[in-house]
Amino acid sequence: TALSLHADGAHVLSNAIRGGMFGIWARHRAGPGVAVLLTFLSGVLGNVTVGILGGPNRVSVGASTAVFGCVGVLCGSRFWDSFRVSGLSRGIWSRTWLPLASGMGVLALMGGGDAARNVDVLAHVAGLLWGGGCGLLLASTVRRAPGPLVQIACLSWAIVAMVAAWRIAVIFGG
Repeated sequence: TALSLHADGAHVLSNAIRGGMFGIWARHRAGPGVAVLLTFLSGVLGNVTVGILGGPNRVSVGASTAVFGCVGVLCGSRFWDSFRVSGLSRGIWSRTWLPLASGMGVLALMGGGDAARNVDVLAHVAGLLWGGGCGLLLASTVRRAPGPLVQIACLSWAIVAMVAAWRIAVIFGG
């Protein structure tokens, strides 16, 4: 549920713009349903990680964990695609390593910040790392976006999971 809670309108708008931008690119790589599912899964796993590492008083809200998860999906899948073609090259600026450096650059430009701005850097890092893992898994198992039935199934699963999370929160959260 934390993925769909936001502090204010500016927070919603920021996540919508960034999520839309990276989501379009992820859709080209994975297809719309798979992109949504992997983005959602990265955000959920990122928030679970933050919940475990951050302690009981930690509060996280917003879709930015999922947005960075989407960035991670792109970076992880592109890294694997380049690795498959070029292998591990010694230079950090090689075609293979550049997607990982790009992900770190996006994190530094858009995901860093300070406590005064209430930026949840740990959530952004966790989303990026889980997304990278999902991207590696995607690229190592499929070379192109799955067909329409898989896309619909993945999108449906993400929607059902979000609705179920809210249902559970309402029932057990008071």
